Amino acid sequence: MINTDLCYTYPRMSEPVNYPPPGSKKNKVALLFLTIIFILLLFIISESIYIIRNQPDKITGIYLNLARISAQKKFLKPTIKFLDKATQLTLNHRVQDRPQINLKNIQKLPRIPNNQNLKQDFINYLSTVNYSALTAPYSADWSIIYYDLGSISHKNLESDLVAPFWQTAVNLAPEWSHFHLLLANYYFSINKTDLAYKQIDYCLTFTYPQKACNRFLRENTQTGKTDPIELWQERINILKSDW
Repeated sequence: MINTDLCYTYPRMSEPVNYPPPGSKKNKVALLFLTIIFILLLFIISESIYIIRNQPDKITGIYLNLARISAQKKFLKPTIKFLDKATQLTLNHRVQDRPQINLKNIQKLPRIPNNQNLKQDFINYLSTVNYSALTAPYSADWSIIYYDLGSISHKNLESDLVAPFWQTAVNLAPEWSHFHLLLANYYFSINKTDLAYKQIDYCLTFTYPQKACNRFLRENTQTGKTDPIELWQERINILKSDW
């Protein structure tokens, strides 16, 4: 008698896979599809590089549109992020006409603090910005936005944000003396005299604000007197209404 306990059942081998032979119709179709995808990717990459180098306004417009959509949805961080990217492209373009613009003097914007009043003021303001107007060549609205963001930061006592915003406003409108002097005066008010004098020196590298900056240097810094920040803001707000 056969002992069934000793029986062993071997597993059934799976059916062999029939791969299409080299040169078959399926392989040719797959190769053609991959080739088309590769060519399309190369085209997209080359076009993107061309646009970035030769038509930065298009990329800037995309970032501004993303900033507008984010602001409408009350998303603060993406709004500032996309606005900053658009601003950087704009500044890189403007340096070609004004090589004395020093982009290295802009302090890196720190993380937006968890100040609910500040955040609400920011998003309320950014949701009213006319982003489409920024696409105009050398639009003054660029600098006004960063001036306003710095002023909102100053009102909410967030000193780490004030200088980066106002320095960006300076570089966006370097021929306007009021932004230079506002920032220099701000540095004096917080006892950062070295940065204040550097700001005045920077102002003197541009043609139109030289007279005002020299007068400020003569009448204010040498006498040790500086005007309150609020006074400078009042002056700028009056001039801003005419822009």
